Amino acid sequence: MKPFLSVLHAKAHGIKCEIKWGGGNQDGAGSTLGEEVEMVNSFLSRTAINTKFMGKGARTDMLTVQIMDWNKRKVKNMCNTLCSRFHKTQRDLQRERQNLEAIKEDLSLNDETVRQWVTDVQDWAEHDSPAGSSDSLLEVRRRIEENSLGLRQRRARLYSHTDTNSGRSVIRSRMWRERNQLEVHVAQHDEMVQPQQQIGAVENLLNAGYIFPWLLPPSDGIDFLAKKKVFDNVMHVKRLEEEVKILATEVRQHWEYLKKRELDLSGLLTSIEGSHRSLSKEGLQGLQGELKCKLFQQRSQLALVRQKYLELIKAGLQGSMLDLVWGEEPEESEEQALRSANESSSDEEDIDMQGLDSGQQIPEEDVVDP
Repeated sequence: MKPFLSVLHAKAHGIKCEIKWGGGNQDGAGSTLGEEVEMVNSFLSRTAINTKFMGKGARTDMLTVQIMDWNKRKVKNMCNTLCSRFHKTQRDLQRERQNLEAIKEDLSLNDETVRQWVTDVQDWAEHDSPAGSSDSLLEVRRRIEENSLGLRQRRARLYSHTDTNSGRSVIRSRMWRERNQLEVHVAQHDEMVQPQQQIGAVENLLNAGYIFPWLLPPSDGIDFLAKKKVFDNVMHVKRLEEEVKILATEVRQHWEYLKKRELDLSGLLTSIEGSHRSLSKEGLQGLQGELKCKLFQQRSQLALVRQKYLELIKAGLQGSMLDLVWGEEPEESEEQALRSANESSSDEEDIDMQGLDSGQQIPEEDVVDP
């Protein structure tokens, strides 16, 4: 297990920290943002006001209902979510590949040079920059780094950590004071260094991906910012390619879950039909009808999901992992489901007719002539 810095939080960290631990640069991360757990917590936090003054039992019941509804919606919308994610990933991957090819053409790069540049950026992030300056200059640079990173963090959290205008006003006032201090430090730094190492406008420090001049490696005739641009584009392409593989795995797992649920319902229905339980005939028929209804719904969902996943395979999803699980034809499932539904409805009609036949007839003296 390695540290994983979410994509949103990485923008408020140092450039080396972002390259080393940012989610967009971690192998196997795909295109995840690192905020998925927060989505679940945000959904459950909606019940905080309702359950604040509840007793323990009522609070437990309310949370249980909320989680059951979350799971129900997840099962219902999983197929559509995976399909939309795949199409979006395919579009993004095609765009990023085109951008990478355009950069390689503009800079006249081959694949070997691109790999070497990516390695250079990763090695630069792993090692500390050499310190060859005076103590006063190092102190000014340290303050510039602290103030600029603090401003970027407060700017990123301005609306996520405060929900009132008064709270944001306090943060903006503090940001304004820190920006003035940063301008003073930048002016001091530019007076102490050569023109090629000067920072210039303070706004440059607050941009995501900015690299301080004193952190740049010794020049080898190639602009390091160009290497960083190629590195970012290569990482985007790799993460999107990983996302396609992750989606193929999730599609297979979702299909296997639906098939297992269908088999469980079929096995439960068979065990009930072949066993003698302490239920009346009407109760046993009602239970069988309910299970047949659920089995019909499950097989209908299987047929719909199968059709959508086959469309994904035609659109480019790797289907080698799914070939073994497309064994059952949808027509057979639909016929069995319809037959089960018809049997269920006929059983319910028989129960109603039995109830009418067993009822007592109305005495003739109780019949009122119109």
